[in-house]
Amino acid sequence: MSTPNNNDYPKQPDTVVGAYFVEWGIYGRNFDVSQVPAGNLTHILYGFIPICGPNESLGDIENGNSLSALELACQGSEDYEVAIHDPWAAIQKKLPGTPAKDPIGGTYAQMMALKQRYPDLKILPSVGGWTLSDPFYDFTDKANRDVFVTSMKEFLQTWKFYDGVDIDWEYPGGGGANQIWAIQIKTAKPTRP
Repeated sequence: MSTPNNNDYPKQPDTVVGAYFVEWGIYGRNFDVSQVPAGNLTHILYGFIPICGPNESLGDIENGNSLSALELACQGSEDYEVAIHDPWAAIQKKLPGTPAKDPIGGTYAQMMALKQRYPDLKILPSVGGWTLSDPFYDFTDKANRDVFVTSMKEFLQTWKFYDGVDIDWEYPGGGGANQIWAIQIKTAKPTRP
């Protein structure tokens, strides 16, 4: 958090200094992008971008409200396309540092302004995360990967402040929110071609 007690630190060559910014932080934490000490960072990972489709692990979060929000956000989208999970937080809510007349508000408007102030700062959408990684398990199917890649490309072309993609699959080997998959992966016997 950027406070009067934070100091500015010189960036070191060939060193990545990154931090996650979580979209829901604007609620209970009352933490928006204007509070990020961006001058000290080389990278911001924006958490978290969901993939439409099977997200059973999300059903246990916030009494299913988070899954309901995702299902609403994914209406009209194909399974395995990316979406904005919380449009109110990301593009609608008026937050500090964004002109009231701008058609885009929220944390995305703040990120766009931040990118203008710090053009060398790399901002990456972090896709997946602890409760949004279930669709990755279906990426063994090329058609599902192709839908994801096409939608991710469109997402990056729409939201030009992003500089790439962070795939945050938690966890392909087990231990993430989707414990059924973790058990199946841990007990599966390796096969050889």
